[in-house]
Amino acid sequence: MKAMMIVGLSGVGKTSAGEYLNAHTAAIHLEASKYMRQIWSERGEIGTLQSFASSSLISNPTLVADRILHDSHRMGIDSVVITGFRSPSEVSAVRGAVQQTSLLLLTSDPTFRLNRLLARARKGDPIDLRELAELDQAHVDMGMGELVSECDDLIDNDQSRAAFHHRLEAHAKHFFTSVNNTERAGKSRSVSGLRTIGTG
Repeated sequence: MKAMMIVGLSGVGKTSAGEYLNAHTAAIHLEASKYMRQIWSERGEIGTLQSFASSSLISNPTLVADRILHDSHRMGIDSVVITGFRSPSEVSAVRGAVQQTSLLLLTSDPTFRLNRLLARARKGDPIDLRELAELDQAHVDMGMGELVSECDDLIDNDQSRAAFHHRLEAHAKHFFTSVNNTERAGKSRSVSGLRTIGTG
């Protein structure tokens, strides 16, 4: 199995990227946030989803990754695009279980991200830049900042939709059709690469 993981802050377009690749490649898209939401629901929706996710990443950091890996094997998936991991433990769990992986970081200007979040109108999403900054910090605290240095590639989603899709599809096709992707790119990046508010 090959696993392409797409990470980034809220509103960068991870889910849209996964859905696009699901439609334009042979890969199946699995979204980590849907798994976290499902587990939260199974456990009675106690507290907020954000607080549940934060505490879960401390008490059982591979909870979602393990479930995604289980479902991938159960469904016989050969190529998977996983979106929405927040911590290095989740990425490590997949890298430890899957021989060929790619970690792609999506970035975008905070104002663009906020506008995308407002358009999707999901309950609990930020409604202004202050709330977005707080959410960014929560994700950095969960380990998102550490993931930046582990990424194999970065795509900025401030360009046209066609240009974004072109770069995304090129990255995915290269990864899914290559024979071996065991070498890490090892690019030096810092948390400022996330383009959180204040680092944009």
